[in-house]
Amino acid sequence: MLRDPACSTFRKILVASVFGVGVFLIPHGVQSATSNSATIQWAANQESDLAGYRVYHGTTAGNYSSSQDAGTTTTYQYANLESNKTHYFSVTAYDSSGNESNPSPEVNTFIQAAVPPTLTSPKPNTTLEGATTTFTWTPNETAVSAYWLEVGSAADVDELYDSGSIAASVLSRSVSGLPTDGRAVFVRFGWLVNGKWETSRVEFTAAGGSISSFPLTITKSGDGSGTITSNPIGLNCGSTCMASFSTDSLVTLSANAASDSNFSGWSGGGCSGTSSCTLTLSSSASVSANFVSSPPASSSLSVTLAGGGSGTVSSSPAGVTCSNGACSGTFPQGSSVTLTATPNTGNMFSGWGGACSGTSSCVVALSTSSASVSAAFATSQTVSHLLSLSLTGDGKGSVTSSPSGLTCSGGTCTASFPQGTTVTLTPATQTGNVFQGWNGVCSGTSNCVVTLTSAQIVTAVFNLENLNPPPMPDLPFLVNFQTPFSQVPTNFKKDDGSVFDATRGYGWNKLLKGTEQNSTADQTLDTFVSTENRNPGTWEITIDNGIYYVSMVLGDPKKPQGPHWVEAEGLQLAKQVKTSKGEYLTIVDYPVEVQDGSLSIKIGNSGQGQTVLNYLIINSAPNILQSTQNLAASFGTPLITSVTISGGVTKVNPTMLAQQDNGKKEQEKLAEAQKIQEQEAAAVAQARVKKQKEHEMETLNEIKEKIVSKRNSGGTVSLRSLFGK
Repeated sequence: MLRDPACSTFRKILVASVFGVGVFLIPHGVQSATSNSATIQWAANQESDLAGYRVYHGTTAGNYSSSQDAGTTTTYQYANLESNKTHYFSVTAYDSSGNESNPSPEVNTFIQAAVPPTLTSPKPNTTLEGATTTFTWTPNETAVSAYWLEVGSAADVDELYDSGSIAASVLSRSVSGLPTDGRAVFVRFGWLVNGKWETSRVEFTAAGGSISSFPLTITKSGDGSGTITSNPIGLNCGSTCMASFSTDSLVTLSANAASDSNFSGWSGGGCSGTSSCTLTLSSSASVSANFVSSPPASSSLSVTLAGGGSGTVSSSPAGVTCSNGACSGTFPQGSSVTLTATPNTGNMFSGWGGACSGTSSCVVALSTSSASVSAAFATSQTVSHLLSLSLTGDGKGSVTSSPSGLTCSGGTCTASFPQGTTVTLTPATQTGNVFQGWNGVCSGTSNCVVTLTSAQIVTAVFNLENLNPPPMPDLPFLVNFQTPFSQVPTNFKKDDGSVFDATRGYGWNKLLKGTEQNSTADQTLDTFVSTENRNPGTWEITIDNGIYYVSMVLGDPKKPQGPHWVEAEGLQLAKQVKTSKGEYLTIVDYPVEVQDGSLSIKIGNSGQGQTVLNYLIINSAPNILQSTQNLAASFGTPLITSVTISGGVTKVNPTMLAQQDNGKKEQEKLAEAQKIQEQEAAAVAQARVKKQKEHEMETLNEIKEKIVSKRNSGGTVSLRSLFGK
């Protein structure tokens, strides 16, 4: 389902809702021009399953006669819009499954009629200079494809001149053979726009004559109403919208809007703005006065169909017709709107919720705020389910239901609702108490919405208000996720999946399950908390704004887990990562920025499987040595440092690391033994050489002694005798 990209985690402001619940698109505005076009812009959604946007258009507030698919762009231009009308627009988004959001707040713009081409020279209702005159015109703001000029001595007669079609790039035409006897000369000037000819008529006096008065014509535009009067008296438009005044006389025009309209301004004849306009009538002139309607303030009425049956809800006055899901309509403030529920064949209407109750027609008085109503339909053989609500905690509060039936201010309360009824539970606190959140089928602190297809149990936790803010955590901050009864590792804080506690300063947005596997793994790896991916959980800690570095481990020593989803402050750290038995997903010193006084970790996202979180380390600066030492202590091997980098995400299998470690040690032993063997062989060889040298030295000494002995006896020495040969 689509949701708003700015949708933050537990205890943060929710600025957009999911499909069918609330508005999450707001058009930036409308840019309009006299070319009868309007451009609508809006903020983009960030969801991965966004399929596109639809733009709705109409000329009445809240009622749309057409829609256009804008694809995935965030702007759309409407062309050829009807002039002098206010146009209304709204935007919805739809996902890849065809689900469509509620409409955005409405924006509107008034499309002013385009200013047509105008004859500028000679000035209308003046005297021509002679028999030849060059007529000049301006294109103004209309897209013209051709011009036409006719001149005659009577209105709509062209016996003096007929130009035929003139190219759009030509802005003048010289006409000869004009009379010079002071008679009236009539000119009809035409222009072609979108295949249709438009014309204006202008009167001149031929050379040789003079003009004593000029006509002043008033044209009213816009979807509002009002009157125009003149001073001196002559115009009262209303009924008289053209009058003649003496040459060079000063004429002051005043605009008076009707009670349901506003005067938005003058155009033409040198008039502008919204104050009275004074012009000198030295030629004929035409002035346009624009009045726009000022519709009364409106309020929205939304209707949601609930229950296991089917039917329709319609409104009087018209504006709401609902037969599936949710719909809405806009009505003037102060309106009294009657809603009528009509069940389909084989179904029954089981009652209203929200602004109405019971089974009679629902009458809603729309004041300055919007209203919402739910209508429950059931099959003729209605099946009811029990909704059980328990209030716990050391504080006081109450919970009420819509549709009505359940009001609880303590202990356990129950009520039965028809099959398929969507029940909204709303908490209320007393002074000095806070609503801590929901457990069971709901979580968080917003209203609990339950669709009853079976019996359901909900717990509302109210606690006494903690007037002392929690202390800022000492860093590094180590958290072990475990059961309430597990041993807490040294230097770690305990988190057993409990909801956020302001006194403690950290916790979850809902109650999570803690697990201890009682394996041979280190305690930090043996325990964890988990959540189904389709029902994510968010852990939060109160902390000063700034940049922090988070490390965490996910996995199970006894069985495969995943696919794991992890986000930190909206950053996607891991997406659909599976871990096998005894394998762990590690995230080391990942930098995240805190801007709202709390650091949030979200596990789970969508789809099947579950995400398990073993432990978490928060540090004020990157410390890869400290982080890897903590990991190594858990995994029982220092080899973690060879597969982890700061800010990195990796999977680690301690058994394989240990095997690698053992293999490395065996190789080191073999190398050491080989080195010793080589040293021993070298020593043996060295001993042999030494012994050989000693033997040679002994032989030489014996020879020397024989020589000395022979010489002393006076004999002679032969080589044969020395070597015994």
